[in-house]
Amino acid sequence: MSTLTHVPLPAFGQAEECPPLPAALYAGRLAAARARMAEDGLDALVVYGDREHFANLAYLTGFDPRFEEALLLLDRDGAGKLLVGNECMGYLPDAALGLDVELFVSAIGDQHLVYHAQRSYYEALLRAGVKIYLYRAPTVLHSKHFTIDDDVAVIGSSNMDVRSFSLNMEVSVMVQGESFVSAMRAIEDDYRASSDLLTLEEWMTRRLAGKVNDALARLTSSLQ
Repeated sequence: MSTLTHVPLPAFGQAEECPPLPAALYAGRLAAARARMAEDGLDALVVYGDREHFANLAYLTGFDPRFEEALLLLDRDGAGKLLVGNECMGYLPDAALGLDVELFVSAIGDQHLVYHAQRSYYEALLRAGVKIYLYRAPTVLHSKHFTIDDDVAVIGSSNMDVRSFSLNMEVSVMVQGESFVSAMRAIEDDYRASSDLLTLEEWMTRRLAGKVNDALARLTSSLQ
């Protein structure tokens, strides 16, 4: 005759911090993925992840998309990009892609809400390793372009917001070519020389009024 016995769970305790996996481990996994891409004749690989399907993304990068979808884009030649939404930005430091990302923004703004909504994302970007350069006043930097690796550039009139993508008559063009990217990099070098590098420590000690304005403006960012 069978009997049921109550067996209490042992007290495992709770870890004070999550043991980090070394970046070299993820670099090896990404290298193995690119080697397999080369074997199969693939130029690019797209890895999808969400709350229920996160294993592949976490295995390759250490990033866990906890609230919404994310994409990992791998180039066979070595480039990697991780695309996430607002809800996942706080977890970007968990990713181990080894990317070098620079962002040039104005130290001042000519549109109050847009300026402060933009600033509300600086902390997450800085914690993720993005280098933010503040273009010195009184000039407002209004350029809309970016370069990727040595041979891809995107330039146009579109901002990275809902209005530009869905409502306004904006346009951007992607250009592939080392000579074009080299010319764009020369412009970026000029931006860098006219800017000040923002540090996380400096950003976290900014005035309370600025923090409040940034947080309030972010509530309206989806409508701007």
